[in-house]
Amino acid sequence: MYKIIIILILGFWPTVSNATGLIITGANGTTTTTGINAIPGYSGTQTGTFGSLATTSNGTVTYTFLGSEAGFTNTAGTSATSYTSFLNQNAVYFGLTPTPVGTSVSLTTGVGKLDFGFSTIYPASYSGTVTNGISYNSSATSSFIVFAGGAIKGVKYDYILGYNDPFKGTPDYNDMVIGVNFVSSVPEPKDYALFLVGLLCVALAVYARRKRIKTMKKRLTTPYMMLPFMLTFTLVVSLSTGCEKKNPGSTQVFAKVNSDEITVHQMTRTLGRMPKKEISKKDQELLLDKMIDRQLLLQKSKSLKLDRRPEVMALIEDARFEILVAAYMEELSTKLPPISDEAVARYYNDHPYLFAQRKVYRLREITIPDEKDKNAKLIEETVTRIKNNEPISVLVDWLRSKPGLFTDQVIIHPAEELPIDVAERLARLKQGDVSPNRLPDAVVIYEIQGVEAAPVILAAATLSIKTFLKNQQVTAILNEEIKKLRSSANISKKSSGN
Repeated sequence: MYKIIIILILGFWPTVSNATGLIITGANGTTTTTGINAIPGYSGTQTGTFGSLATTSNGTVTYTFLGSEAGFTNTAGTSATSYTSFLNQNAVYFGLTPTPVGTSVSLTTGVGKLDFGFSTIYPASYSGTVTNGISYNSSATSSFIVFAGGAIKGVKYDYILGYNDPFKGTPDYNDMVIGVNFVSSVPEPKDYALFLVGLLCVALAVYARRKRIKTMKKRLTTPYMMLPFMLTFTLVVSLSTGCEKKNPGSTQVFAKVNSDEITVHQMTRTLGRMPKKEISKKDQELLLDKMIDRQLLLQKSKSLKLDRRPEVMALIEDARFEILVAAYMEELSTKLPPISDEAVARYYNDHPYLFAQRKVYRLREITIPDEKDKNAKLIEETVTRIKNNEPISVLVDWLRSKPGLFTDQVIIHPAEELPIDVAERLARLKQGDVSPNRLPDAVVIYEIQGVEAAPVILAAATLSIKTFLKNQQVTAILNEEIKKLRSSANISKKSSGN
């Protein structure tokens, strides 16, 4: 019963979008341009502002690809994808799949500048990345501009971003066009009243139910009489969100599919696994239809006795195993103390190359697989040549003359996407430097071809740091628990030779 009450209370809890959650900072002038022309079916001009987008509260930001009108191969996205979440139509020339217009990416964010950027990856002579947080203006080689939001094909966007790649000509800011929406996790003051009304409804319903239970308990004194009452009480609970009178026939069942039922608990669990955003009544109806379809398919598979096939039973058992282990890890994590603000600040200050001095690197990456029987000598000589400051072009020509495989490519990576020791090492180097790095399964050589400062403030990094430190805690306690379990368990291993 208390779980039901909690679910209903959360149902009243409001989420707030735009207005007070997303702002333009560092404004540096405006310009009128044709950025909207890149959106299929739209034309005309808009006035945009040079500056950055930042949030004033925690929440979820969604980026949507609206279009591109460019001769260069451009990308856009977040640092997690090296700003390549979206690829324009020219990506096809490199064997890549262009991103369909309307594709969206969502992520949680803290207070501070949003995480997004734009890149030009071809022609190579014009390649580069611009990220949110740097003040641009119309004289910049490549930059982006922030347009006021509006409805595009029936979908409203809080702001629209227009990118201008380095092609020489009049800036048009239509080379990548991205829509931005933000949903804050902090409720507006006016919504607290609705929350309190909902809470009052729940409290009154609980009080009335308890009073009825007391009355019934006086009448029902034997166990066999209590059983049907308890079953009915468990299955039939109806609390309306508007404080209206309850329908005596209403239950927790959303739908019946032949002999099966889809309940409010199933719906709640499914909603809990979805991205955090406002769920409309239409969304819930669509979700219910999907759940009905799933139930029909499940019933059909059982009628064919697919659940009795050995391979299916093995998969079900594997899934059961994974779920139980994950549940145990979750149980362990609940016993851990919360991550303190002091611990977050300490990690932030101890790793400046990931945060305050964070950089985005354009790297030439040469990878030699660490196959000890084949490449040990090759790797040793390669590292020696680098230490002797041999030019990277000469090194690559020499590698091509040798037997054995290696790869040579240009990548764009923010510091946090590199192994932490590699990121720390690169932070001490400058453009043009070469660094060999021995990884568990390969030797990777990086030549720094470009560097761009992209600092992250503490407020924006807090959520990620807490998650990382929590995972460290769980890993440590899990390893300790495994040691204890092993020490008390009776384990025997079958020899591989038997």
